[in-house]
Amino acid sequence: MEYLVKAQDYLKSKIKDTYRVTIIGKEIAKKEGLNVEDLMIACLLHDVSDFEC
Repeated sequence: MEYLVKAQDYLKSKIKDTYRVTIIGKEIAKKEGLNVEDLMIACLLHDVSDFEC
């Protein structure tokens, strides 16, 4: 059971980080005149290889 709690905490942390990066990326895209949608997608996927199944 303790393992599941640690796994949930880890996933929550990774998801929060991904959203944080996306928000920052969105602001940077706006300020730099970049395609906001494309940059947000890139930010959402920046840790995709870190997740384990």
